[in-house]
Amino acid sequence: MERWFGAAQQAFGFDNDLDRKLHHLFKQLGLTDVKADFMPDKAFNGFGGDPERRWNWQQQFNSAMPFTVKVFGDEATARDYSERAVNRFSNPDVYVYCSLFYVEGQVPGS
Repeated sequence: MERWFGAAQQAFGFDNDLDRKLHHLFKQLGLTDVKADFMPDKAFNGFGGDPERRWNWQQQFNSAMPFTVKVFGDEATARDYSERAVNRFSNPDVYVYCSLFYVEGQVPGS
């Protein structure tokens, strides 16, 4: 996962830590009354054993396959990576989650 996200950062500027920076960035841009809230995304919570969620993750990994092949160098290795990740996420003992950060601020004078 670290290899894939590192490659995404290099290729696309993907920032896996952007959520923690938003409050500061909003203030840096001059917004006032900046508020941040955190909540887990229930769509991506622990799904071990749920066939529909497994299918959803398989589709997401499949849609990223061209990039994943670039990251790992060949299709067989990329597919192995994707399959191992989906299997790991499908394990009922593994809890997967996605954090959602909501940040809002007021534009001065508006």
